[in-house]
Amino acid sequence: MIFGPRPESHILPTERRVVRLRPHWASLWRPVGQGLLALVVLWGINWLLGLIGSAVATLMMIVWLFKFGAILCMTYHIVFWWE
Repeated sequence: MIFGPRPESHILPTERRVVRLRPHWASLWRPVGQGLLALVVLWGINWLLGLIGSAVATLMMIVWLFKFGAILCMTYHIVFWWE
């Protein structure tokens, strides 16, 4: 025990105990890893579409929207883990 046998002896009368629990940071590996993998794959697709030329500008814009979605998904998981 960090505080000894009675943690109340280290708390002022005007204070209250607060216990905050959150998952371990390693629980973010899966969503962040999947998001990074999606970004790498989408970057490769965008690069291949760029080699074709400007005829596929609409497809390139759709790929960029999917990249934005992957970043938003990773951000969502990190923010709600942090809270």
